[in-house]
Amino acid sequence: RIGWSMLQDLVEFRWCRSVILLSCCLFPLAHARRRRRRMPLQFRSVDNSQVRAFVGVGICIGSLSLPAWILLPVFIDHKIAADPALPGLTEETLTITTTAIFGGWVVGSLFLQRLISALDKAQLIVAGCMGLLLVALATATLPHLTAGNLAVFTAVRFTQGLLLNIVFLETVYVQEAVPPGWGNAALVSANVGFCLVDISQAFLCGGPMLFWDWRLQTLLFQSVPLLLALLIGFPNRWEILCSLPTASKALWKKHEVSDESPNLTAKEWHHGMALASGFLASCSGFWGLSYSAGQLSSNKYKSMMFFSVADIFGYLLALSASSLGRSRVQAGAFFLATLCLFLCSIGEPGSALVMGSAMLGRICLDLCFTTIYVFIEIFSESARKKVLPACEMTMRIGGTLVPYAGTLPPSVSCKLFSFLCLAAALGSLQLPDQPHSAVKKLAD
Repeated sequence: RIGWSMLQDLVEFRWCRSVILLSCCLFPLAHARRRRRRMPLQFRSVDNSQVRAFVGVGICIGSLSLPAWILLPVFIDHKIAADPALPGLTEETLTITTTAIFGGWVVGSLFLQRLISALDKAQLIVAGCMGLLLVALATATLPHLTAGNLAVFTAVRFTQGLLLNIVFLETVYVQEAVPPGWGNAALVSANVGFCLVDISQAFLCGGPMLFWDWRLQTLLFQSVPLLLALLIGFPNRWEILCSLPTASKALWKKHEVSDESPNLTAKEWHHGMALASGFLASCSGFWGLSYSAGQLSSNKYKSMMFFSVADIFGYLLALSASSLGRSRVQAGAFFLATLCLFLCSIGEPGSALVMGSAMLGRICLDLCFTTIYVFIEIFSESARKKVLPACEMTMRIGGTLVPYAGTLPPSVSCKLFSFLCLAAALGSLQLPDQPHSAVKKLAD
């Protein structure tokens, strides 16, 4: 009954319907110029390995598994805090453990380049899936075995953050596996699948599974998709596991460091800092709204469902950014997100103004979360190797503030997100639309 009432509210809320209708109106307008240049769809033959890569890795990991590993703490941490067998884990201390997830994500990214140079992507993904399966088992068992020891649970979630770097590997693996020209469609499909799974996860946690034991929810949501990924995506998973000890020996070999890469020019520094502000605002605002769902409304499950519905339209709108000018679209989206998040900070939590503004701001952040990666094209090949890791590091450092921001009232957290979006909007206006290759050809 609870779940059915949530679905009715999702359809009947006027402000939710207004935001969706606005997005539906903007989508065909944004595509108007793109239709003139659209080419007929060319169907290519797809072999079994490509299907396995997309379904087993892109869908099972990117769509089915990631919502549980990143957002499940929003739904189950209050159950952990209320468990009488875990006196060391309270609402306040669990914020520390959630921060450890994003902290582990930052630390793990420092070693990612070395791992990629020594091991194959398939080896890293299989090893990451096996590690996350062990983390899921530890999450469900160790807290009761240690009477809710804070240090142990923090270490488990920090390890979870380390292994979550397979998100980047999963994206690259699918992009390389699918036929040429299908990479963007595969990425959008995985993102839309992520949103649909998040809606289902919020619906189940707030409805049929509301009174389930949190350990059973953890094992179900975090383990099953990874098992499917190993079964579907990697039929030779046992051979890959057996090859890891031999392949890992390359990690201990010294690599000669080349100093031939030139330093960044003043213009590249300027553009890099402007782009880094976009990475910081996109991550902080996007995940900040997710972790603040309980502050924006009394029903965090319903809020997460609304956000995920908005995400779908945001990802679809991102497909039209290039036809309208990426820098103008991104700057406009950040400016609109600034306004929406400021309205969230002054409105009454749970009101139509707050939730409607949050959904529209979420759509804008979805669009920006997609376009910021495309702006890497404005840098030269040598500069990209420095700018992209720096931007990724900035984004993940900003993510470490998200769990704490989720404990603050919207009058504080949303004002912070609004300020970051304003800085990113001003920075986006400094970015050129033309890629570096086109500028160099014009100069020649």
